[in-house]
This record gives sequence, C-alpha cells and structure tokens, in this order.
Amino acid sequence: MHPLLAGMHWIVIGGGPAMNVAYFENGLNYMFAGELPEGNDMFMYEQYDSIPSKSLPVELSTQSPLEVQAALVQDLHLFIARVTNGQPFGIIAHSFGAFYALKYAELFKGHCLKKLILIAPTPFCRRDWDAAMLKTWELYPSDLQQKLKVLSECDFEGTETLKLIEPYYVQMPLPEFLRPVHYNDQAANKLMSMLGDFDVSGVLRHISDGKTHAKAIIVHGDGDPFLNVDDCNAVAGSITHIIPNCGHYPFAEQPDACRAAVLKFIRESH
Repeated sequence: MHPLLAGMHWIVIGGGPAMNVAYFENGLNYMFAGELPEGNDMFMYEQYDSIPSKSLPVELSTQSPLEVQAALVQDLHLFIARVTNGQPFGIIAHSFGAFYALKYAELFKGHCLKKLILIAPTPFCRRDWDAAMLKTWELYPSDLQQKLKVLSECDFEGTETLKLIEPYYVQMPLPEFLRPVHYNDQAANKLMSMLGDFDVSGVLRHISDGKTHAKAIIVHGDGDPFLNVDDCNAVAGSITHIIPNCGHYPFAEQPDACRAAVLKFIRESH
C-alpha cells in the first residue's frame, strides 16, 4: 500500500445537477478495493439532498449566478469540514460533480485538499457546456427529442430520461448497479439556468502551474460526448488519461482501466 493513501479521507461527488450519488458507489468500491487503509473513509456528498427534488430553495432564485454558485459550494464546504475535521483529503468527482469540486477549490483555498480526481467531467465553462449539450441533442432522433421535451417539463424522480439517452453516452453496456438513479430533470434545468456563465477552468491552470497544494487527474472515455481533448490538455496540469472503447461512465464501462489510471496517479503524484 502506498503511503500517500494513508491519512487521507475521500470526498465523493456524483453527477447531476440534482442527481443522487449512489450510482457511483459500487464503481468506487472496486476502484479502491484493497487500497484504502482502515480509518480512511469515503464520504458520499449527496447534492441531491442539497437541491430539493421538487423545487429549488426560494432564496436562490433572488441571487446572482455567482451567488448561486457560491451557495451551492458552501453546502459542500460545510460537509467537508464536518467529515474531515481538518485532515488531508482528496475529492473524486464524476460528470457535473467536477464543477462542484473545482468551484470548491477556487473558493476555499487550503492545504488540506491533496488530490483531485475528475472522472468524465462535463465542460469547465458554460460556453463549452452549452455546445456539448447541443451537439449531443442533435444526435437524438426526432421522436426521442419530443419525448425528452415532454419529460423536461415534468416534475418527476426516476431513471426514465437517463435510460432514453444512455445509448448516446456509453460505449459499453452499463451494469445494473448504476440504477436506480434519483434524478429530477426540472430541478436540474432550473439550476443550470441560475448558474449563469460559469468558468472553473482557471482552477486547473493554477494546479498545473503549481500554485496550489493539490494534484489532479482527468479520466475520460474516448467515446464520451463531453470529451474535448484540447480543452483538457490546455487546462490540466495534471494528467489527462483517455480510456479506449469507453463513454461517460469509465468506472462502470471499463472498471479495470479506470482503477489502474486512478491508482497510478495517486501513487506517482507528490
């Protein structure tokens, strides 16, 4: 066991927004199997609980986009402070969880964040996010677009939307442990509109320039619709690791390759 794994807790942030984190748990258990010392725990941050499924907090609707971003990350900050008690920790984030992780690193600079593992992160700025979503939308056949439009206007919890779009996000069949996923499309769309013109790419540039105490890795599937190799290489001082024959869920589609990349990074980064 590598000593860098000792004495560190891990904060886990799933995708979304407005999605529960349970889908991520089994993949992470496999990723760290036999590597996590006793007493060094994984703490699952439930952003689904911080964004109520039926509606968003009323006070957020009166705030500016920057204030909304800060309010969301303040909840994450309080969670991290409570579970780590000032001890060193790493963050593992999937998909839109990367926004939370990077915004946290931007707003709450400190020496305790040591490792940042971004698995299939969504684009780091709003412009690229919108472009990626439009590109994927154009891949959907017209009947699927109509179904999704209807669902986006509904207030619901479940996996229906995710099952419909899944073929456009993966290269390999997903295991059943990813389901059920609790997700609220209406709340997610509302929150994205409130976040405004975000850009967290500068955080990774600071990491690459050695201006922080953290080290980072980006793990992407080569078939992930959110993958932009040029963007990753431009901002990551860190490492960008591309997994072949893989989509948006590397920890489920190619678990051995994802595990190998993450553990190699942890052991070799100082």
